[in-house]
Amino acid sequence: MRTWGRDWHPVERRLVLSFSILSLGTGMSMSVLAVYIVGQLHASTVAYGVTMSVAALCGMIAGPVAGRLADRAGTRRTYATLVWTMAVATALLAVATEWMALVLVCLLFSCGRGSAAVLGALVGREVPADRRVQYRAVVKTFTNLMMFVGLGLGAIVLSFDSRPLFQASFVVEALTLGTAGALMANLPSRAAAGPQDPVASAAESAPAAARRAHRDVRFLMLSAINAFILLYSAMLTVALPLWIVAQAPTLLWFVSVVVAVNLAAVLLLQIPVSKRVSGASSAVHAGRRGALLLGAGVLMFPIAEAMHGERPKAGVLIALGLLIAVGEVLYSASSWELVYALAPKEALGEYQGIYNMGLDVSMLVAPSLFAWLAGGQHTGPWLAVSAGFAACALLLGPVVGRSVGDSPGTSAGPVSESVESAL
Repeated sequence: MRTWGRDWHPVERRLVLSFSILSLGTGMSMSVLAVYIVGQLHASTVAYGVTMSVAALCGMIAGPVAGRLADRAGTRRTYATLVWTMAVATALLAVATEWMALVLVCLLFSCGRGSAAVLGALVGREVPADRRVQYRAVVKTFTNLMMFVGLGLGAIVLSFDSRPLFQASFVVEALTLGTAGALMANLPSRAAAGPQDPVASAAESAPAAARRAHRDVRFLMLSAINAFILLYSAMLTVALPLWIVAQAPTLLWFVSVVVAVNLAAVLLLQIPVSKRVSGASSAVHAGRRGALLLGAGVLMFPIAEAMHGERPKAGVLIALGLLIAVGEVLYSASSWELVYALAPKEALGEYQGIYNMGLDVSMLVAPSLFAWLAGGQHTGPWLAVSAGFAACALLLGPVVGRSVGDSPGTSAGPVSESVESAL
């Protein structure tokens, strides 16, 4: 990690600072929002649950819309506008009524998902192609750390359970979001890109490129694969605790241990693994390995169920956390590289928005799917889900094809070596 910060362009430093500040505010909001709306504003849990479902659907639509807007109006301007909208909405939470707060939640979620699509386009346009994946890894590491800080600050607010303190936290969060937007609005252009946003030179071709995003069958197939693989994001947050409650209630405390092991491994591996993924060939191989490891993680649930005694079960669950961590870092690096390889530069926002819908789909499907699996007593459904990950791994190469700059058939040995050395 000695070289990545020193060689950054000032634009890249400004980007990661803005993204990190945004994550700090998001972490605070994630901690306190539900408790504030239900506990302080006295909204019903049913109303809040329905609102979150509506917010998820709004976010699914917002990604492609914001991405297309970024392609037409400029990525920096669009990102700053979305973040400033989030800042205003967050500040209004301090004085909002119950129903106004529920509407603001939908607005916040929509802007958050929209900004995720624009973030990908920003990196694609402002960071050199040979360093995009590594840069995304660094951004993910920094934003995760700041998210944890925000969650910790939110926990302090929750410990006092004071309405004025809740309101003060929303004001502080709004200030952080406003700062993140200001950093992006005043972002200087890279010298190589000229004085204007790179999208300006392709303004006339953007509408046609946006239409291609919906008609690009290969890219839509890749997006569908991505949506299935992203089911892993709920394995530790939904499947693991529900499985332990149903199958091994004496190990409930162990959920925190597995999550901590997983997070530590991701933080340790994400940057070194991403340094080894460059080009579609290595990305395909990394994605295959990642998907297979995530599928192996699914198999840990029936294996743990077959074990007798707490210690063997705990050992299998630790293996689950590590398999998901290594699979995640490999697949994340692969995913970042492939979406840039397949998307035309003048339509990066549109393509990123469609691709990011995979996370929204998985967020809708995964809780119900894993709740059903965790409560069952049969291994067949777990095997079927694991086979789905394997099928995605096999399809990745044929879907990407050989027309994105290099052949997916070459060796990806350096990727495997980077995982082994990091471990």
